[in-house]
Amino acid sequence: MTEKSANTTKHPVSIDVLGRPYTILCTREEEEILTRSAEELDQRIRRIQSGLNPVQQQRDRIIVTVALNLARDLLHQASETENRNQSLQGKIDSLASGIELTLQQNADNS
Repeated sequence: MTEKSANTTKHPVSIDVLGRPYTILCTREEEEILTRSAEELDQRIRRIQSGLNPVQQQRDRIIVTVALNLARDLLHQASETENRNQSLQGKIDSLASGIELTLQQNADNS
């Protein structure tokens, strides 16, 4: 088996969420992030579950709440990343303009 095919070959990985086992197919590269994602999901569900009274502890409601929170967090991080990228691009453009101006002034003085 080549290295490339080994990286894209999917194998079963066991995870646990709320005491329930799940088997998910993923590549070796994805295994760690899948495991960490399952742990994060389990922690968030348990955190929300602990704040609810027994009537509110319906599994579907909890899962939807966690999914919405995760989606919100993901969108927030994407927005922050975009803002940082725009800021960095502005700084790069400013530096490039400064370099061009300096080079032009040096050429004019020569």
